[in-house]
Amino acid sequence: MGDGISRSYLILYVTIVTIGLLLTAGIVYYAGPGHLQSDHYEEGIADILLSGNNVGNPGDYNAGIVQKYYVSKLRDKKEVVVIGSSRSMQLRNSLFPGRSFFNNSGPWAHLGDLFAIYGLYEEKGLMPSVVILGLDPWMLDKSQVELGWKCLEPQYHTMAQRLGIESSVGNAGTVGTMSSTIRELLSWPNFENALFNLLLNVSYFPTEGRPDVPLLLSDGSISFRSEPSNIVEANARSWAKNPESRNGLTGFAHSTELDQERIKSLEAFVDYLHGENVEVIFWLAPYHPAAYDILRHSGQNLMLLKAESCFRDIAKDKDVPVVGSYDPQQSNSTRDDFYDAVHPKESSIEKAFSKLKCTESLQCSVAESPNP
Repeated sequence: MGDGISRSYLILYVTIVTIGLLLTAGIVYYAGPGHLQSDHYEEGIADILLSGNNVGNPGDYNAGIVQKYYVSKLRDKKEVVVIGSSRSMQLRNSLFPGRSFFNNSGPWAHLGDLFAIYGLYEEKGLMPSVVILGLDPWMLDKSQVELGWKCLEPQYHTMAQRLGIESSVGNAGTVGTMSSTIRELLSWPNFENALFNLLLNVSYFPTEGRPDVPLLLSDGSISFRSEPSNIVEANARSWAKNPESRNGLTGFAHSTELDQERIKSLEAFVDYLHGENVEVIFWLAPYHPAAYDILRHSGQNLMLLKAESCFRDIAKDKDVPVVGSYDPQQSNSTRDDFYDAVHPKESSIEKAFSKLKCTESLQCSVAESPNP
């Protein structure tokens, strides 16, 4: 009889746990970050941007899917396009007055994302005149897994074929993608966010102004909230000293050797763009001075310095202007020019881009390019 009761409790326990996991996954699937149940959420964001409005309170969204809908519904060519990570998302249309401009950057971007997003423009037949590539150190780290471009897989593989590179570069495969999705569905923070969205019916909205909420601006750039510089500096120091807090964001933790395949793929991409008469500009976003100083004197300095040196070598070989530097001093950025350890403010970006000179036909060069 005791064994029967034990089995009953075990069955009840397994049933409750299973129901709990399914309920968690279901709520996250429907209302959690990324809005996995459909692309409708991201399509709505793209529609607001296309209407010329800012997106208030955009929440957690898949940037690649937003780009897909945005570009697919474009009617006119954008003269200047930015493609990079969140460290490039502060580049605004004010940098190129009088020019049509859009920032296609998104969080955690890797080289595959850059290729795929440009592929969207080519697929539409609206290739830009200038492409600004936001290049970060982790983009050359072989151990970094690229999953962002999975939502743009057809465009990625098409571009890989045109570039003559292996489509598997940075590809974690189906298993990696599936395990990532499962972790996302069963993540407790994602469940909390999803439950919050359901209970409060939190949603984005179009706005012409800049209310006191997170904003995705109509030019594709993002508006961050600013903290006092002393708080930002303290947080930047803490971040730089803590490997666990910085590893996923910087990509420095796993390797100090550059991935030769990714270098070749970037070189092929630049050659391809030049062959399409597209002007290419490299953007190297600086790090907060306190964070950079700590990283520079730590074991992470090799990846940091090697990556920038490599990007500059490619630029020199391919005749590509380089704006900025990971070193804030070389970018003339101070501690007041940052939102946090890794995201420069518009003031920092304007200082760096003040050295970029473009002709009427958008042929660009950098005066007194910094040498780290």
